[in-house]
Amino acid sequence: MRRREARGQWCLTVARGGAMVRGVRDVLAEPTPSESTASPPAPPGPWAFRLLCAGSVFNQAAFWMQQVSMGWLVLELTNSPLQLGLTSFLRGLPMLVLSPFAGVLVDRLDRRRLALGAQSVLAAGTLLLTLLIMSHWVQAWHAFLFAFVAGIAVSVSFPARQAMIPNVVPRAELGRAVATIAAGQNGARVIAPGFAGLLISVSGLATCFGAQATAFLASVLTTWGLPTPPMHRTDTTGVVATMLAGFQHIWTSPSLRGLMILAVVPTVLALPYQQLLPVFARDVYQVGPAGLGLLLTANSTGAFLGAVLATALMGGHGGWSGLCPPRGLVLLLSGVIVGLGLVLLAAAPSFPVGLIVLLLTGGAFSVYNATNNALLHEATTDAFRGRVMSIYLMTWSLMPLGTLPAGALADRVGAPLTVAAGGALCALLVSAVWLSRPVLRQLR
Repeated sequence: MRRREARGQWCLTVARGGAMVRGVRDVLAEPTPSESTASPPAPPGPWAFRLLCAGSVFNQAAFWMQQVSMGWLVLELTNSPLQLGLTSFLRGLPMLVLSPFAGVLVDRLDRRRLALGAQSVLAAGTLLLTLLIMSHWVQAWHAFLFAFVAGIAVSVSFPARQAMIPNVVPRAELGRAVATIAAGQNGARVIAPGFAGLLISVSGLATCFGAQATAFLASVLTTWGLPTPPMHRTDTTGVVATMLAGFQHIWTSPSLRGLMILAVVPTVLALPYQQLLPVFARDVYQVGPAGLGLLLTANSTGAFLGAVLATALMGGHGGWSGLCPPRGLVLLLSGVIVGLGLVLLAAAPSFPVGLIVLLLTGGAFSVYNATNNALLHEATTDAFRGRVMSIYLMTWSLMPLGTLPAGALADRVGAPLTVAAGGALCALLVSAVWLSRPVLRQLR
């Protein structure tokens, strides 16, 4: 009898122990709050988005001022178009090579601190270049080194700032948030280059670089006020393996793969028209540098208005969101309009008509980019967002693959025919990709 009782007690103990082990195992198997299956934390409020948006505008204004002032500085120091091209190459090289690795950092580390560090490097480097110019110690290699370091900083800053957008707005408002930031950045693009040229002509290069340093510092301060986003590291694999996982994430997702292809097509085929606008100003319309400035202004103004339109087309919860067309359709139409706009630009009979066409083309391109960017955000998870955005940045670095052939072709057949051919191919390929992938046609 005692043996039976002892045996029963032993069996009960084992059963309780097994239940305890299973309970611990089940708890350990549950996804942690940092994983993509957890409910996202509530956004901190509209003030955080305003800070992020303001920082992006300051950052973009400094970037476009730097485009003008760096070119002028290198030309004054070297009087060499080749070395001017070298400066652009050194700036773009890190974005092409290092962006995927930067995306790994964004997905593993504190995004706010990464953005702060990258923007602080830009502010400090610009201030140092300002002091070198003021002291008359500046040399060409200073500009080359700064261009390369700035490219590295942008490779980190862009995906970090993009990845923070879902942390400061509700998911339903993500598309509008992306388009709103794009509108502010395009507004800076309209104003900043002309402001930089005015500063150089009135006060000199040192003043212009000092203004850039101030804008970068303002971006640092606004980023400093942002809340710390949640960490989303879900693996402990090596950097290369994590980077490759980001590419695999895009490749295995039909929507992400299609959207990335659509990001590459106009970058390679359509964007080279911007590099050929000086040829239109000098040889086609014969309006000189002043006319070139108007062509660029028309294009930038169209980009700003297009970003504002994209904000409305994203819909959201309020306003006329029910009347907004499917965003997959918006992506197709805006991409086709960009291509056809370049065909019309090549055939534009006069300078005023060319200005109108550039205004419309810039607007369509802005709608296309804002829509594509918003859809990329919605098609990925927060655990992969930094890598996806860094690879998206890398697609912009592919522009020289189209610029160099376009320049060579323009030497043979002329700029208008080259632009028309690129535009026609862009419209055809955007349509082909959209039609061949049902998932893109189903995007709402």
